[in-house]
Amino acid sequence: MGGRRTLDPRTGLADRFYYGWVVAVACLLAATAVFGLTYSFGVFFERMLDAFAASRARISLVFGVQMFVLYVGATASGGLVDRYGPRRMLLVGTALLVAGLLATSRSQSFLGLLAAYGLVTALGLSIVYVVAYASVPRWFDRRRGAAQGLATAGLGLGLVAIPPAADSLIQSVGWRSAFVALAAGVGGVCLVVSLLFADDPEDVGADPNVEFPDGRTDGSERDPAGRRRRPSGGPRSCS
Repeated sequence: MGGRRTLDPRTGLADRFYYGWVVAVACLLAATAVFGLTYSFGVFFERMLDAFAASRARISLVFGVQMFVLYVGATASGGLVDRYGPRRMLLVGTALLVAGLLATSRSQSFLGLLAAYGLVTALGLSIVYVVAYASVPRWFDRRRGAAQGLATAGLGLGLVAIPPAADSLIQSVGWRSAFVALAAGVGGVCLVVSLLFADDPEDVGADPNVEFPDGRTDGSERDPAGRRRRPSGGPRSCS
């Protein structure tokens, strides 16, 4: 136990301050990647029209499929996150995201573009999206609003940061190389986020009492008098 704490740099941070704030910042960065990449599509639109000699409706379909897979796929992604844990699935999502962006940069047909950007990239985005927005409640109760607000700010940060950067890359190196650069940049950030991430306070030896005064991290609630109350449907105590 002591050896594992020594080898894991996350535990050193958890000894200095509540590690939930590291997770909240990680969620902020993950949300930045998701929304920044998603809404960068408009920057690439005209270049894709020329490259694939397709109608505006067909290129728009790529974005529509991506959005459908991102949000509808979140249902399946959420189940996988529950089963395998946010950190492990964040690594899977990052791998899919990078693979999809690299495949997009090499697409030579409309169907290839649809598969690479509309499906593979979207599946990666869907997993990262679920992790970014479902992880804060595992770590926060007393200051959940502040932590959730910090994580949610990634939406706005992504919209103002990544599309202009993508546009500059397109002007400098072309749209295909711009996707490679985005894959490297966003993939690197998500990899760092994955390495710093932790599923629960116990994973890094953080004290849950900082946020959960009664030590509960099982989703139970407290009644107005401050007494512990189990989630609806669970067994009730006779006391």
